[in-house]
Amino acid sequence: MQGAVERVCEQISELGGTQSAEVLRELMRTEGVEFGPNFWPSKCFDGMFQRIYGSGRKLPDSEPAIDPRIARNGSINVIPSTTRHGSCATFCIGFASLGMQRQLMRPSSRYIDLDFGTMMLAVSTLWFNCFNVNHETLLLTSSWDQHRFNDMYEPLIESYKRNGGRMVFVVEITASGPFLRHPY
Repeated sequence: MQGAVERVCEQISELGGTQSAEVLRELMRTEGVEFGPNFWPSKCFDGMFQRIYGSGRKLPDSEPAIDPRIARNGSINVIPSTTRHGSCATFCIGFASLGMQRQLMRPSSRYIDLDFGTMMLAVSTLWFNCFNVNHETLLLTSSWDQHRFNDMYEPLIESYKRNGGRMVFVVEITASGPFLRHPY
C-alpha cells in the first residue's frame, strides 16, 4: 500500500506542493499503519501526531518537537494545537481525525479529535493571522463528503489560494489508503 502513498505524494508534488508531499511521506512512515480491513483512522492519526509531538492523543503544553527533516525551516503550524500565540510558519498541517461528519459535542481542545469543520475554523484563523507567512497547507481527514466540501469549505480555500499563490491540499486517509481530494 506504500505505492498508494507514493502516488498521492507524486500528485501533490506535480501540483507544486513539494513540502506537503515530503511531510505526508514522512508521516505515513508511522509504525503500525497498515491499510486494509484492520485499518483504524484514529490509530493512524495518533501515530502521525506522535511523529510531530512525540506524545499520544493528549496535546503537550509546548511547541511541536518537529524533526527538521519534516519541516524545511524547522517549524510548522499544527492544528490542533494548544499554543494560541505561537509564531507563524510557512507550512501548516491540520488533522481532522473525526472526518467530515459534523460533531454535535465538541471534544476538548486538549485532544487531537477534531471534525473537518472545527479544524477549518482553526486553519482559517491561522491563515488570517499568518497571511504574509503561510504559503502551504496540508489538511488530513479520515472521511470525505464532496457535497459538504463544495458547499462549505471549497469557497474559503479557493479564496485563500487566489491571494498570493498559496497552496492547499486535502488528503483523505482511509482503509483503502490516502486519496488526494483537493485540488482534484
